[in-house]
Amino acid sequence: MLLPALLGVMALEILPALLTVSLAFTHYDALSAPTWAGLGNFAQLSRDRIFGIALSNTLHFLAWSAPLRFAVSLIAALLLENDKRGLSLLRGANLAPSLMPEAAYSLAWLWIVNPIYGPVNHILAALGLPASGWLADPAAAADVFILMSVFQAGESFLIILAALRSVPPSLHDAAQIDGAGYWTRYRLVILPTILPWLGAALLRDSVLLMFYTLAPTRLMTGGDPSYATLFLPLYSFQQSIEYLRIGYGAASTVVIWVLALLPGLLSVRWLWTRMDE
Repeated sequence: MLLPALLGVMALEILPALLTVSLAFTHYDALSAPTWAGLGNFAQLSRDRIFGIALSNTLHFLAWSAPLRFAVSLIAALLLENDKRGLSLLRGANLAPSLMPEAAYSLAWLWIVNPIYGPVNHILAALGLPASGWLADPAAAADVFILMSVFQAGESFLIILAALRSVPPSLHDAAQIDGAGYWTRYRLVILPTILPWLGAALLRDSVLLMFYTLAPTRLMTGGDPSYATLFLPLYSFQQSIEYLRIGYGAASTVVIWVLALLPGLLSVRWLWTRMDE
């Protein structure tokens, strides 16, 4: 029963990944046979100023988007955990942005943050706050993609919501009998119980966010203005597809994978330590 899915994973993910790793150590432009480059591509990446900008932008994006997505997902799950009337509609609304196609979602945000007729600047003006150029402003352009990622935290919300609903009612009852209030009960009893689920949600976001920006930046900015929205996935795509520096682009993709694995390894180690305690 699992064989078709495993074959799909092998053909669409594992084999391309192995091919990418092998090309990362070559000079290849798709017009001639690849030649061995050793660590030359990685050495060139370390000297590439534009790669450094893309790396810095990516780390900035991850440092803000991952914690914000996790916090929003956790708060939403805590508020919408019950089955009271109307909450199912709010749960669906919270999940809806995550179900939108990437192109449609990106085009919607192009309108939302338009500096002339977008609703965000109109709301800021109505509140007497200064408007922003958003995607036209190098200081604010990257913040748009952070906000976009936060509104698409529906999958993490579902993971945490499922974790909260998996807690036995007897545990809630025991905490209430001991005199624990709502927040004390969740802070000292419920959240420590679902700690592995929380770690899984944070780990998933940390890995997926490394690749999140490719489609939005291609459609919305192309890395502009002044490289403010040039993230590593777009940089790798440009090098491989637009400039036909396929070996060089593969090397930058390997760097992305290494960076994506680091949060996972740290999360697993932290969870293992907490579970041992």
